Amino acid sequence: MLSPNTILQNRYRVIRQLGRGGIGTVYEAVDQRVNAVVALKETNRPDDDRSRGEFEREAGLLANLQHKALPKVMDYFVEGDGEYLVMEYVPGYDLLELLTKRGGPFHVDLVMNWADAVLDVLEYLHNRQPPILHRDIKPANLKLANQEDLYLLDFGLAKGAAGQMPTILTSRSVQGYKPVYSPLEQILGQGTDQRSDIYSLGATLYHLLTNVPPVDAPTRYSELEDGRPDSLQPVIHINPQVPTSIAAVVHQAMSIRRRDRPESATAMRQLLSRATGEAKRVAGYQRHEAVFDVARQAQQESERRREVEQQRLAEAVTRQPVESEKRERAVAPYPFAQQQIYQAPARLRAPLIITIAAIAVVAAIILAIALTRGTSTEDKAITNTNQTASQQPTGTVQPDTMRAQSFMDNLNGVPIEMVLVPGWIFRMGSPESEGPNDERPQHQVAVPAFYMSKYEVTQAQYRAVMGVNPSEFQGDDLPVENVSWKDAMEFCNRASSITKRSYRLPTEAEWEYAARAGTTTIFAFGNSISSAQANFDGRNPYGGAPAGVYRQQTTPVGSYKPNAFGLYDMHGNVWEWCSDTYHNSYIGAPTDGSAWVESSGDRVVRGGSWLSNGGGVRSAVRDRLEPIARLSFVGFRVVTSAR
Repeated sequence: MLSPNTILQNRYRVIRQLGRGGIGTVYEAVDQRVNAVVALKETNRPDDDRSRGEFEREAGLLANLQHKALPKVMDYFVEGDGEYLVMEYVPGYDLLELLTKRGGPFHVDLVMNWADAVLDVLEYLHNRQPPILHRDIKPANLKLANQEDLYLLDFGLAKGAAGQMPTILTSRSVQGYKPVYSPLEQILGQGTDQRSDIYSLGATLYHLLTNVPPVDAPTRYSELEDGRPDSLQPVIHINPQVPTSIAAVVHQAMSIRRRDRPESATAMRQLLSRATGEAKRVAGYQRHEAVFDVARQAQQESERRREVEQQRLAEAVTRQPVESEKRERAVAPYPFAQQQIYQAPARLRAPLIITIAAIAVVAAIILAIALTRGTSTEDKAITNTNQTASQQPTGTVQPDTMRAQSFMDNLNGVPIEMVLVPGWIFRMGSPESEGPNDERPQHQVAVPAFYMSKYEVTQAQYRAVMGVNPSEFQGDDLPVENVSWKDAMEFCNRASSITKRSYRLPTEAEWEYAARAGTTTIFAFGNSISSAQANFDGRNPYGGAPAGVYRQQTTPVGSYKPNAFGLYDMHGNVWEWCSDTYHNSYIGAPTDGSAWVESSGDRVVRGGSWLSNGGGVRSAVRDRLEPIARLSFVGFRVVTSAR
């Protein structure tokens, strides 16, 4: 450690220590040659010729960097036992200081702006030849200058990013240093790459969004190896204001295993961009809920008045048919617009809510006037809402259940309801104690938000799109079966053409994530299941549940309680096609929720069926079928993007 007023190179006079970390110590110093304040970094390295050579090579790389968020490296030298970098001094407060002063987490929008700035720097560094890693990203190394410009400070010196050079940092590098922002491979000296910086950035964002330091990687690794729960609390449990889509990306970046993290700064930047956009859309819906409540209250109040005045209004209809018809035309758009909020694309629904609310207020005023005059305008309007199937959804959705989390689409006159499945990170597969080997290894997957059909595709929906119904068990509300993977794909293509919305089969990761609905138990309802909860061979339940009935066929969709996402029949009824090609394990599987597809091979089916025993309808259960197979216990459901 250097004392104040120490002179180095007969030029740099130490003023004070600015910070200390696992890689070195940074001082404020004065360049006496030009009378300018500089930052002087003393690095921690072994004292040998090889280390000195590496230092000079790496310092030379840093001196050539030019980015608006990087302080300029102006000089470097070796003196005595120390190796030193002389860098531009950046005045201001670092984010750890600001977080401490604030006493609580930063606003999400502000943190996302900082994240984008850091990722811009990392893209620049990681794309250099050779790639350059920072290796010490943390709140204390992010400094705000002029209350606006963010700088990334205090390099752990450059290194090739292919992992061929061991890192310098270890948990013993500096006494008392706890590397809560560092990935496991860096702490253990196993070699680092771009994803090591991604972990550190994720840990930094975690701290900024929660005001809680993250749990260090060695502790989390021990828990993982011992089969214990991860002690890293979910971001949204600490700060519910953080959108789940953003929190999911942060947790993915902090994955213990490198392969589970975003593969590059560019990939993480894209994930955060999508997550931020999704969060803004959801926030937009929520902002308009209060406005929609006004519309709903107006409708409820007018319905109450209608009941009181029904006889008088009915008589007024007879007396004043012409005036009633005019007022009917003024009020009728409101209930019709309720239908449109379901059929509109996601990007249009929030503006529609405003329009509907405005119409509702006007309608309420008109109705109030009508009531004082003894006319039946509203009675006409309400009658109009049920005139034709083409004007109103045929489901049971009521105004108080219309939320941005679902929408209705029209399949040639037959509605299909789509439910929002929010993006998040989950553990896919089953442990050694639960299922066969093709359900392993368990691995973390970050799934972006999407919409999934609330029910398995019904025979009515299939017939409306395809013109045929191949099912063995006939019934409009029964799930379609006897359909191949290719049939299901064709249904998606035709439904997309009809609705002008892109429908597809779910990926296997999307399906399991939706089935689990935030749970880690064997089923969405716990660790046991009986035939009172799903349609399967109830004579063979699971987990100690009582024996039940074996129905020997499909049941109408929605016959049992939904899971926490509002999805029905994810356990049993019919196996459901997924878009993925079947693989006999999850080794090498995508971790971003995308489909794992080969040019040929069997396709994955999930969820079990009416023919399965209790163990065959678990959340993790999977099977394989030829894409041309048509069976009376195999159907499907569809998804579409939330973007």
